[in-house]
Amino acid sequence: MRALCLTPRFKITKIVATQPTLARSMSAAATPQTGRPRVLVTRQLPPLTQQRLSALSATGSLTVDQWHSVEQVMPRSQLLQRVQGVHGLLVLLTDKVDAELLDAAGSQLKVVSTMSVGCDHVDLQACKDRGIRVCSTPGVLTDATAEIAVGLVISTMRRFGEAQRAVRDGTWGSWNPLWLCGSQLTGKTLGIFGLGRIGVGIAERLLPFKVGRVLYTGPREKPDEAQKVNAEYVDFATLLAQSDIVVISSVLNDSTRKVFNAAAFAQMKPTSVLINIARGGIVNQADLASALEAGPIALDDPLLAPGIAGRVVVLPHIGSATKETRVAMASMAVDHVIDHVLSPSE
Repeated sequence: MRALCLTPRFKITKIVATQPTLARSMSAAATPQTGRPRVLVTRQLPPLTQQRLSALSATGSLTVDQWHSVEQVMPRSQLLQRVQGVHGLLVLLTDKVDAELLDAAGSQLKVVSTMSVGCDHVDLQACKDRGIRVCSTPGVLTDATAEIAVGLVISTMRRFGEAQRAVRDGTWGSWNPLWLCGSQLTGKTLGIFGLGRIGVGIAERLLPFKVGRVLYTGPREKPDEAQKVNAEYVDFATLLAQSDIVVISSVLNDSTRKVFNAAAFAQMKPTSVLINIARGGIVNQADLASALEAGPIALDDPLLAPGIAGRVVVLPHIGSATKETRVAMASMAVDHVIDHVLSPSE
């Protein structure tokens, strides 16, 4: 392997914390006993969503308890305390929702709404056993995440990271006909591991770059999605062996955890590029470091070890990090909570 890239419908009566600079935390015990359903929000939301919550606070029927920070994760001890007695819980992917938390909340909890597409931080079986709805935010972050994937594909194949470092560290010398030569997308075979909304979005954006073929694999064929991008269903081994670019866009579960391991890397072309815009647990990081032929693993994260970093593009968790997307995600997460807490059928 050559390289890796790593509507408002109801009213809310009380907002405990609305603006990060003025926010005051309130424990569950301090919440007024108004008889209204209570909701706990574990982080400050994007400004537009916070404004929406404030605007809804005058004539509604919910009491909202909200953690005061946008940057800091709500401490586990605070979460376990303040979740007691709530009817709705809005969390981020940094919040572990397990049996302990659900038991601390109590039997009145109706819904867990996560501001993410993935739910691997939520114990779905524990929620199901307790009759608690789990809602995520699919669809709204497809465009933003697909754009990140395309950026990673281009920057890796054309070696943007190495070129930028050469400019900054002074190793950019006279013009050399072979220096930092990457690969064009033209005619390349694109392999999508997980042809969901995001996988389709990635393929749609790469087709104008004149990729040759689009392959995909997963637990089952998806003819409707495949038709949109003229993709061909193949097994995992064929995808690995024939793809010049492999993009991982699947969910993390027991069947996909560390499926990209030494055995998988051995089946890939030595010139192939691997892009993971899904959960890191799908890739065995140590095996990947070995596949990149970088020598000893010196740092906590093997992908940042000396000898590897120059061939790897690693980004923080910014796949959905556009203002438009984060506002849409937050609004959808709020809608899920309000709908399930206040729905007459619940």
